[in-house]
Amino acid sequence: MYIKQVDMDHLDQVKELWNYCFDDGPEFTNWFFLNRYSHTNTLAVYNNQNKIESALQLLPYNIYLHGKVHPISYIVGVSTWPEYRGRGHARNLLHKALDSLREKGEFISILLPFNYNFYRRYGWEICYDYIEYNIELDNILLDMDRQLVGHIRKVRLEDDLQLLDLCYTQFMSNYNGYIVRSKADWKRVFDDLRIYGGDGYILQYGDDVGYILFTYGDDKINIRELQYTHTSIKYALLCFVSMYRKESDIKWMAPLDDITYLDMLDSRNTMHRQPYVMGRIVDIQKALASISLPTTQDIKFKMKVDDKFYTYNDGTYLIENKSGTLKITPIYDKNPHIKLDINTLTQLFWGYLTVDIAVREGNIIYSDTRFVDMLKAVFTESTTMIYEDY
Repeated sequence: MYIKQVDMDHLDQVKELWNYCFDDGPEFTNWFFLNRYSHTNTLAVYNNQNKIESALQLLPYNIYLHGKVHPISYIVGVSTWPEYRGRGHARNLLHKALDSLREKGEFISILLPFNYNFYRRYGWEICYDYIEYNIELDNILLDMDRQLVGHIRKVRLEDDLQLLDLCYTQFMSNYNGYIVRSKADWKRVFDDLRIYGGDGYILQYGDDVGYILFTYGDDKINIRELQYTHTSIKYALLCFVSMYRKESDIKWMAPLDDITYLDMLDSRNTMHRQPYVMGRIVDIQKALASISLPTTQDIKFKMKVDDKFYTYNDGTYLIENKSGTLKITPIYDKNPHIKLDINTLTQLFWGYLTVDIAVREGNIIYSDTRFVDMLKAVFTESTTMIYEDY
């Protein structure tokens, strides 16, 4: 048994394994392996007969974190034939993936798990949530200028790409950890929408713009994305989609800070918080060094990070503020000021978890509150949001 990048002529093996493990349907699977698959981004466990027993893929993206854009890989398609399960193949593949990402200079990764606890033990942790609305149409107060609805039209991707990206970038600037979309990314979004019989509509009115992407099934309109530069645009798009299929209710994936529920007749039992994508720090030194501090505060503390799965990170670090840039130095010290594990550090880095909550829940051990204050100056809270699920 050995792990390596998949051979160029082994696409059929990877695809056959994917089809066995995932119920995506032939149209999506054929599209994915034609448009997204690359053997150079695929790792596999091979046996001595050159057969793939387990595989995963590393899809490249750019992510916006802490005011900067960084390359990142989305881990997808972690799969093993049933006769080879229980042998640690997934564990070994994930370790090899971390090595590969670090060698490429990437210091973080993301994935959408089939089981949160499975990946949690390997250092990935929930870094994104969203509000899932399940709304009866007559529960929404849609009292807005009907003139706006008349400006809604179906998206023409080639013609509307600039408008879509402008709206997306402006809307997502309120959040942390979102994917910075290229032209190819937008094509992927609309190809995926088409495969599942969805539609996209856009509304431009003066200087404001918004769009809505949705699919329809089981007497429910499933809103995948609803983005806008002004709230009046949001409600016009909701009004439009409510008339799309009058017998349908709406399921909507909204950012965690959305307050549309305040405009409902009765918002009880219409919404819940849904955990979503997990993140992981691949290289602690590079990840923390990417943070720019808006403060000249004197920061100097020793932090012990427990990362038993990827021992490259496991150790103690001296954290210092050098003119707004963090300097991270590995050191040997038996008496650190802060102790935490890689899961907690990852959530702090994404801004998903606050230092105060981590302390309250016992996820951070400290020797003095002074060092907790320093940690709070490094890691600030933010609302994370991502729409990509592969």
